[in-house]
Amino acid sequence: MTTAAPVDAGPPGNRFIFREPSLQAYRVAEAGPRLQSAMGAQAWVSVVRDDGGDAPFKLGSRVILRTQPGAALDSLLADSSLTMIETAAPNLYVLQAADAWAAAAEAQRLSAHPAVLICHPEMKRPIKLHRAYAPYPNDPYFNQQWHLEYRSNNGARLGPDVNARAAWPSQDGASTIIAVVDEGVELNHPDLQLATAGMPHYNFYAGTSNGGPISPVSAHGTAVAGLAAAAGNNGIGVSGVAPGAHVASWIIFDFGGDVAADQQLRDMFQYHSNTVPIQNHSWSFSYPQQLAPGPLEEIGISNAITF
Repeated sequence: MTTAAPVDAGPPGNRFIFREPSLQAYRVAEAGPRLQSAMGAQAWVSVVRDDGGDAPFKLGSRVILRTQPGAALDSLLADSSLTMIETAAPNLYVLQAADAWAAAAEAQRLSAHPAVLICHPEMKRPIKLHRAYAPYPNDPYFNQQWHLEYRSNNGARLGPDVNARAAWPSQDGASTIIAVVDEGVELNHPDLQLATAGMPHYNFYAGTSNGGPISPVSAHGTAVAGLAAAAGNNGIGVSGVAPGAHVASWIIFDFGGDVAADQQLRDMFQYHSNTVPIQNHSWSFSYPQQLAPGPLEEIGISNAITF
């Protein structure tokens, strides 16, 4: 059995020493008379630790006590004003004091007993959320973007999502260019016109710098671009997963659905590889089996990665 070292507790005052399980000293942080409030026994006293930090801890009116296995609790509490609230686990107890000051004094006194492993008042420790949470955007269809946030109106989680609003305060894609390799993007779309302005658009099938849709019914590329980078919180449409990102429209299809040839696909994969770090390919072969990229495509991919 391990015996806890005794504590020179001293009289209660503006400084307390508790066993947590090592000894830790606290100083009362608030001036004025001892707290009494409408909360009664649940009043809290603010303290700071002696080990350097100035973040406040709050001590409550209950005491957390863990004893050595086999310790006689009745004997330990014979001279104590604490009353039992809960046996949380074997040798672990929650006790009630008259107020937070009495809890601190009793916890310090009991911390000096060799049969006590842990004894301190119930605490509110200085914790915080280390990342901001972006406000709910005003985009009218955000409530249908379950992939970004799948919650009920009261905030309850309904299923998996990418937790986008927790990421946006740290990174929303700003200054990043995403190439949407598709059948063209509606460059003047109100949710995309800022994202697409001045970007390196290119139609590899036609050999032009026009990144617009190849036909009036070519909507797939615009939908993909919106999913990636639609402007957020602008009161229009949806929000992209990276609403601060830019979009380059790279076209590999023609009006009839034909696709660019090997050399053109090679050029596409390595196009602007020093400035466009992300490519999105939301397309696949129509052949019933999975086809590997050809040797020229492999060269384009290798060049983009290497250079």
